[in-house]
Amino acid sequence: LILGLFIVFNGISGLTNLSSREIFLSNILFLNIIFSSKYMNFRELLEVLFKVNLNMFNVMLFNSIDSIFLLVFVFLMPYVGGGLEYLVIVYVAANIPGFILLIIFLSKKYRYRFNFSFKYGYWLVKESIPLFGTVILTTAFQQLDVLLLRSLDSEYSVGLYSAALR
Repeated sequence: LILGLFIVFNGISGLTNLSSREIFLSNILFLNIIFSSKYMNFRELLEVLFKVNLNMFNVMLFNSIDSIFLLVFVFLMPYVGGGLEYLVIVYVAANIPGFILLIIFLSKKYRYRFNFSFKYGYWLVKESIPLFGTVILTTAFQQLDVLLLRSLDSEYSVGLYSAALR
């Protein structure tokens, strides 16, 4: 589904007025859906075996390693003259070491091997449609105030509101 979303996004973004820079940065951030522990997606599923066995030390260690890499790269940002592209690439790249360590540790400790099959794919997609609808509606509900404020006032007001909300 992530691959499908990636293809649809790139197809639609070609029809909109997004610049090539925005499309490039968005595509890099799509990779972060897989690598990052900050999103409840692919990497979160890999951590389930650790959670079942109440063994979160290694998961937290890998997350800390990712955060340390990001901190070091951000400290280097003024010295290498990095801009927005640098920050986006570093943000994604900083999550890769922890992701790789997680996969290695899964294969050594739990003898986990990736095995992908399309056999149950249709059933899985059909059963997950209600969850998909819930996520879409929850996201829309959480962003509705920002969209209304943007249409009623300005992007400056949206920035102030979002910063105050967080």
